[in-house]
Amino acid sequence: MVVHPQVSSESDEDFVSAASADEAATSDDEDALAMEPPTHPVPAMQAAFEESILESTEDDQPRSIEASAETRRQKILDAAHYDDSWTTRWEQKPSAQHHPLVKLMAQIVFGMHLLQQQAAKSDEEVVKILQTHVDEVDNFLERTMDDFDLAIKDIEERIKFLKLPMAHLDVFETMLEDRKFRTQLLDGNDKIEKIIDRTTRAMNAA
Repeated sequence: MVVHPQVSSESDEDFVSAASADEAATSDDEDALAMEPPTHPVPAMQAAFEESILESTEDDQPRSIEASAETRRQKILDAAHYDDSWTTRWEQKPSAQHHPLVKLMAQIVFGMHLLQQQAAKSDEEVVKILQTHVDEVDNFLERTMDDFDLAIKDIEERIKFLKLPMAHLDVFETMLEDRKFRTQLLDGNDKIEKIIDRTTRAMNAA
C-alpha cells in the first residue's frame, strides 16, 4: 500500500546535524548555529529546504494516510465540495508554501552536496537519510501513477458506455421517446461532466 511522502520527518533535521560546523554556518555563536539553517547549494531550493527543516521540528507534523487509489478517487468524486489544492492532497499544513516533492528534492540535493564536499560528520548517516528520501520519492511517484492510471481507466470505460448507444441509433431513438430515459440521460451527462472536472483538477493538483 502506498502512502504519500512524509516530507516533514526527523531525517530532515538529521541532515543539518550531519553537516560539519563549517557547512552548517559560519557564525561562532552556538545559539545562532542552532537556529539558522545551512545554506543550500541551490539557491532556488533554499526556501523549500528551510520549510522542511522547520516542519521536522514541529510536533504536529503531516500524517501519512494509507488508502488505496480506489478509495482516494471515490473520495474525490463523492465530496460535496472538492478542495483541489496540493496541500490538501498531500496532507500538508495550509500554511505550507512549497510542494512536498520540492522539499524532498531539496533535501536529497543537500545530502548529495554534503557527500560531494566531504562536509558530513558521517557519510554513512547521510547515505541512510538519502535512502529514506529516495524511498519517499518512489512512494510519491507510485501513488501519483496509481491515481492517474485509475482515472484514465475510469474515463475510458465511461467513454465506451457513451459510444454504445451510438452504435445502435435505431434503438437509441426509440428509447429517447421515454421521458424517464431522457431524464436519466441528462443526469448521467451531468455526472460525467462532474467526474471529468474533478479528475482534471485532481491531476493538476498532483
